[in-house]
Amino acid sequence: MVKLRKTKFKETRKELFYSLLLFAILLVPNFFVLFYFNEIKGNISMMMAYLALSIAVWVFPLMFLRKRVYFGLAFMFFLFSPLEIAFVRNLGIPMTEGYIESVFRTNFVESFEQITSNLPLLLLFVLLLMIYIFSFKRISNTFFDKKIRLGIALFFISFNLLLFINMIRIQPSKDVTTSFKLKTAYKSTVSKYRKVYPTDFLVHTRKTLVGFYNNKKLREQIDEFKFNAKSNNEEDLDEVYVLILGESARYENFKINGYDRETTPRLDTLQNLLSFSNVYSNANVTTYSIPMMITRSTPHDLSVQNKEKTLLDAFHESGFYTAFIANQNSSYPVLSRLRNVADFTHSNPFDVHIKDFFDGEALSLLEEILS
Repeated sequence: MVKLRKTKFKETRKELFYSLLLFAILLVPNFFVLFYFNEIKGNISMMMAYLALSIAVWVFPLMFLRKRVYFGLAFMFFLFSPLEIAFVRNLGIPMTEGYIESVFRTNFVESFEQITSNLPLLLLFVLLLMIYIFSFKRISNTFFDKKIRLGIALFFISFNLLLFINMIRIQPSKDVTTSFKLKTAYKSTVSKYRKVYPTDFLVHTRKTLVGFYNNKKLREQIDEFKFNAKSNNEEDLDEVYVLILGESARYENFKINGYDRETTPRLDTLQNLLSFSNVYSNANVTTYSIPMMITRSTPHDLSVQNKEKTLLDAFHESGFYTAFIANQNSSYPVLSRLRNVADFTHSNPFDVHIKDFFDGEALSLLEEILS
């Protein structure tokens, strides 16, 4: 009887070891974010909070799933983890919706080019893959012990409660109602999960697929619309039109408009340059302002953008060669429409809040197209 108990204890301890090893492998992309994410890098308290949140995300399903079922499903996320690793190493932030969109729009090999081009990272991934499969075969399809599952539940609840309390604490106390503080704290708490793998992957993948579906429906709705646009050029001369949207650029920060710093050295040298002064923005949010710039939508009737095509479509109808260059991701539906109609398109697979990220980077492409 004693020998039987010792054997059973040894097997249980062995299985726990392999379970912890599998769990540690799943956390690898989170460890990369921990040390490469610019927002938390070097801040010990924020790094510890991120690690705790990562553990909370990964352990939560263990309360309800058998070990083999859990680690079998988690294996799919492990296969996609190189996307998170490559993105945070290169750009200093977790993956974004624009990046996931670019993965869907390119073939699988191109999407993993960043991994395969980095030999040490590729070797690490292959090694972890083999260890994962080896360890997976050595666990049983049983639930974790009730005490372990209870501990997971207490950890998950306690951590989220502390996170929620902290989100309340950091809000301004003056002129804010309790209801508003609670709602804001809840939204802030939920938003933290969008920066943690694999929830960021799930959220951005869902948004991307929903965006594709909505864009498809939108294209079907306006497919028959025509501007009946024609070129009035009767002399067969070359016509070149360039529309640059420096969206979010402030009028008062341009030297040509009286700013005291040399912010527009090239524009200062141009002859017959006209800068409009009595102009107001039609919106202060990108999702509203851009559609009104490239369609006939107005602040009084935003629905026009969903009934008519864009300025680029009008030029396309007239027989122009068209190009669309965006120095940020093009996940906004109306920008996706521009990409779909243009003869040449380029957009970056990440968002605009990245360090050393300037519109000037797109000029070389513009010069190439114009030449």
